[in-house]
Amino acid sequence: MSAPDAAPFLCCRVGDERFALAIADVVEVAAVVTPVPVPEAPPAWAGMVNRRGTLFPLLELRAIAGLPVLAWSANTLFVVVQADERRAGLVVDEVSPVQYVAAAAWQPLQGGRSWVRAMTYDHAGILQWLDVGALLQAYVGKA
Repeated sequence: MSAPDAAPFLCCRVGDERFALAIADVVEVAAVVTPVPVPEAPPAWAGMVNRRGTLFPLLELRAIAGLPVLAWSANTLFVVVQADERRAGLVVDEVSPVQYVAAAAWQPLQGGRSWVRAMTYDHAGILQWLDVGALLQAYVGKA
C-alpha cells in the first residue's frame, strides 16, 4: 500500500543507475527501432524515429548519464517521454514496474545533473527523479 501523498513513477535503469520518471511524463514503453541518423546531431542522439506518425529524437540515456553506450539487442527498450510540446525516446537498459514514492522521501539536489530533480533511497539503492522537462530542454531544445 502506498502513502496518501505518494505519486507513481516508472523506474528504469542504465548501468548501475536507477531513474524514476513521473507517470505524467511517460507516453509509452516500446521496443527499440532503427532510427534515422541526423547529421551533426549531438552525441546523445541515436537519431530520429517515427512513432504513430510523430517524429522525435531517440536519445541514449547512457550517453546523457556519462556511461558507455552499448549495442542494442532485440530486448532493448525505449521510453517515450513528453514535456510541453517536446517529445523524445530514451533508450534504457531495463524498465521496472511502476513504483509509488512519497513526496517527503525525495531529497532535492544541491548541484549535480541539471536534469535530476531529486533523489531518494529505497530497498534497491539510490533512485534519481529524472526531470523530463529539464532533460528535453537540454538535449532537444525548445518546443
